[in-house]
Amino acid sequence: MVCSFLSVGWGLFADIDIESERYRFMGETRFTFYALARILNLRTYTATLSYLPAGSDEETIALPPLNEPLPAGNWITSTGKFISIYSSTLPFIGTDLLIAPQSKIDDGIIWLFIIRAPISKLQLMQLLLAMSDGSHVNHSCLQLIPVKAFRLVPELTTSGHRSYLDIDGEQLDSQAVQVQVMPRKGRVFMR
Repeated sequence: MVCSFLSVGWGLFADIDIESERYRFMGETRFTFYALARILNLRTYTATLSYLPAGSDEETIALPPLNEPLPAGNWITSTGKFISIYSSTLPFIGTDLLIAPQSKIDDGIIWLFIIRAPISKLQLMQLLLAMSDGSHVNHSCLQLIPVKAFRLVPELTTSGHRSYLDIDGEQLDSQAVQVQVMPRKGRVFMR
């Protein structure tokens, strides 16, 4: 089990975060620079995504092991081609990336950010630019869904490109993952 306090990402955003490490000397500009590089050479990945919407009646979530099916209920499952699947429990994932404007630090919600393929490079550029002020939430190529839990099962040899799993900025090899909020498992101290 890996604990995360900020985000779990796969696809475009994970590619940008992990592959731009070699340009760390550029500061935060590395993300813009590498986002342009990734958009120009856009990759698509195939996966199965299942999620439990936040408005469902299921209060407690006992997720089964990854090799077992999800429980019957309000889970929504989709298999297809994606550009990126990213989740966050906070509004910002960077100083200028307002990914989930409605998020509150203690709402117990995971905001699932889904960009499906196909998408034009121009649409993707417009979407990324709109993330600076949160106006991306109205973009037609994006789904931003409040969920209680999700399971992502990436196809491991997708499009001939390696994909990453990015947990709070740390790289893991692409693998099946399930995510849920663990209430009262940590404390935030502020002064």
